[in-house]
Amino acid sequence: MFCHHSQLHSALVVMSNNENFILKKHTRFYLSTLTAVIVGTSAFVLFSPFQSKSDLSPEVIKAIETYNNVQKEWIPELPIRLMIPAINVDAEVQYVGLAQNGTGEMDVPTNFTDVGWYQDGVRPGMQGSAVIAGHFNGKEVPQAVFYDLHTLEIGDEVVVTSAGRIEDIFQVVKIKTYAYDDVTTDIFESTDGKKRLNLITCGGEWLPEEKLYNKRTVVFTELLTDTE
Repeated sequence: MFCHHSQLHSALVVMSNNENFILKKHTRFYLSTLTAVIVGTSAFVLFSPFQSKSDLSPEVIKAIETYNNVQKEWIPELPIRLMIPAINVDAEVQYVGLAQNGTGEMDVPTNFTDVGWYQDGVRPGMQGSAVIAGHFNGKEVPQAVFYDLHTLEIGDEVVVTSAGRIEDIFQVVKIKTYAYDDVTTDIFESTDGKKRLNLITCGGEWLPEEKLYNKRTVVFTELLTDTE
């Protein structure tokens, strides 16, 4: 009864084009490049008689504006712990990508007590949809970390602790059940500017021939606190 999320691969392909995902990967490059420009420009402005923005070249003005915009897209530190008080979850966070079988499926945690954050997507606390998966149960594990996920209610809180010991608090806004072969792009995509965290586990009935459950439970949450 090992729970795989094999039907999520179609969503992951779409995720590769997600604007927030691209921003995350390249922000450090922009910051390092633009910082050099800004530092030089700041010295020029502070120690020269030209104090007005109109005295700067269009290229420098554009660089400053771009730098400021990138700075606004604050990138949270990596998540290390997930807590869901309503169902007594207090779990360490593993970082998972795509499964090694080459199918494009999201990988799963290596044990039944930790949860797995999809590290090729956005981080919890960023604009977009971060995704964390956990097992429902296992062959010799009647109740795994997300066994009670389906019992959550609208308004329940989910707490993510980052490596910097910052706690981001999310609130449940929707709970949805999918058939195991449904298209699930809405779990990984978000274009409304909100900061979401979506939790996934298995559910429904066990299909012995396919060796999987016929349902997926997804809890959609939105960020309450904002540390920017």
